[in-house]
Amino acid sequence: GYSVHINLLYFGWHITEHYGLTKRVIHALQIEINRSLYLSEQTLEKNDGFLTLQVDLTDVCKKAFTEIPALFERRVAAE
Repeated sequence: GYSVHINLLYFGWHITEHYGLTKRVIHALQIEINRSLYLSEQTLEKNDGFLTLQVDLTDVCKKAFTEIPALFERRVAAE
């Protein structure tokens, strides 16, 4: 139920440029989230979507931390 864009221009590009040092095989992943998914733009208080987003992001992070390292291991082994 989310809209996802890969490599779309974003304002925080300097974060991945600074922390992602691909020549040293240090990669960075930046995820930007629309605030309206988890808080009221007017009051800055959590809205009804906060818990759903928290659960979904936890799930995505668990999968990423499990699967991404294995992708690099396979790539190195195949070289």
